Amino acid sequence: MKLKLKPHKYQDEAIEFAFQKTYSINAFTMGLGKTLVGIGLACKVGADKVLVICPAFLKINWRQEIEKFCDSPKRFTIVSYDGVKKVSGKFGDYDCVILDECHYIKNIKAKRTKLIHGYVAEHRPKFLLQLSGTPIKNRVPEFYSLLRLCWLGGKYPEFKPYAPSIWDFQNKFTKKKTIYFGSKKVIKFEGLKNPEQLRDLIKPIYLRRKAEDVLDLPEQVHTDLVMEDKARTDSLLETAWENYNSNGKKSESFMSGKAVNALAKTQYTVDFIKDQFESGATDRVIVFTDHVKAAKKIHAEFDPGIAKYVTGEVSNEQRAFYVDLINEGKIKVLVSTIGSLSVGVNITGVNCMIFNDFAWVEADMEQARKRIHRIGQKNHCFYYYIYSSNMDKHIYKTLKKKQELIQEVDR
Repeated sequence: MKLKLKPHKYQDEAIEFAFQKTYSINAFTMGLGKTLVGIGLACKVGADKVLVICPAFLKINWRQEIEKFCDSPKRFTIVSYDGVKKVSGKFGDYDCVILDECHYIKNIKAKRTKLIHGYVAEHRPKFLLQLSGTPIKNRVPEFYSLLRLCWLGGKYPEFKPYAPSIWDFQNKFTKKKTIYFGSKKVIKFEGLKNPEQLRDLIKPIYLRRKAEDVLDLPEQVHTDLVMEDKARTDSLLETAWENYNSNGKKSESFMSGKAVNALAKTQYTVDFIKDQFESGATDRVIVFTDHVKAAKKIHAEFDPGIAKYVTGEVSNEQRAFYVDLINEGKIKVLVSTIGSLSVGVNITGVNCMIFNDFAWVEADMEQARKRIHRIGQKNHCFYYYIYSSNMDKHIYKTLKKKQELIQEVDR
């Protein structure tokens, strides 16, 4: 089994790293070609059977990439995280396992996470490679599941003190905070402590490269746009945000406030897109929102011949088709919910992206941004962020600071 093309030098180094470590995490930032690294590892080890586990909507993309890059595509089996049970009885047949977007199993208590940990512990495939541009999406303890999977390979003794339970890991690397709700006491783990020791812990099995370190990519230009009617959703959002911030849960009032805020901005977003077209600033745009109703409302303002939308209701085949349409200039507007099109696709035919509203995890926003700012992009990338209120802007900046704290791990 061989690759059909020569990887970039940094990809070759990543393949060799994964080969030497046998169980590892590749955390290349989005757009650096992690898929090719995974396929390259399978080729290097001469795997007879390769299992790729990925989000369902990326299965088509993986099949296309395997056929493009590898001369033996039939050796690969591709299943979704929710469909991993389909190979439960055959897991031991695979000598190389690739977990794409491995942050999908960040919750050590989740059923699918337990299943995969169980399969790996029982069968111990020769090679296991985890891929994610955002291995820590929101909180440092989310890293635990991924590190423990590497420990199961037998060549990561550094993790042994933390392997029995996530509790010791959280206590060591996360700040503990006690919150009281009446007589009820809740312990929360947030923030980061002992960053140097955490970096030392992950170093043996963790490889991170950033686009600016290895590629000469075009410039990114970020612009904030604040609607004139700023007071319209301030009160609603402030109440929802205080509720969310106090108990750490996305309550019904929080999500309702967020959804109303998203809808309140759609007309402004539509008008801005039309202005961009009329001025000749761009001929195509990607629009992201965190809410289905907002996506459909924006789409409805354009002729269906030039605009399409993607939500969780749209099939994987249709998503891939719409991406091809906008890359080829056959449509002008592609509206998507952030969770439906923010990973695993290449949209370098477009260099203008608009966020009508925002995800509450900054890493999801960065995943979305990298759909256009990646290998193959030849033009400057322009990003526009629509704010409906001062509170709207405050919330997003607060969440961005939280993500910057997590990025301390990568220093």
